[in-house]
Amino acid sequence: RQFALGDVQGRVRIFDRGRRLAADFAAHDRPIACLAFDPAGRRLATASWDGRVRIWDLKTGRQLAELTDHGGEAFAIAWHPIGPRLATAGRNGRIHIWSTDDWQEVVTLTGHRSYVYDLTFSPDGRTLASASGDATVRLWKATH
Repeated sequence: RQFALGDVQGRVRIFDRGRRLAADFAAHDRPIACLAFDPAGRRLATASWDGRVRIWDLKTGRQLAELTDHGGEAFAIAWHPIGPRLATAGRNGRIHIWSTDDWQEVVTLTGHRSYVYDLTFSPDGRTLASASGDATVRLWKATH
């Protein structure tokens, strides 16, 4: 129903179905590396070179959470397709799984030797795939 763009100034622009600008706001003070709508389309997560992932309520425009500990730039976001989870990753190569109920970290996945630049859950939510600058793709059992 909507699409969003993040830019090098840290701004987010959200457009509606008619390609009209629905929102325009400063989300970060450094470039945005990734953004993703939650499966219900009610929240937007933004990952930035400032090392933070921020969660935005699309109805109110309010920031709901700020997630850190990416060892520098935050590069990747993946919403779990079914459960209350969000995966994030960045410069330090660790993958963080967060509860979207209270924004507390559930687990940290380690194994990559370089930054993680992409994450995706399988459609059934059972597997998380991560792509890294160490030239590997890892598959993780997403039971958390």
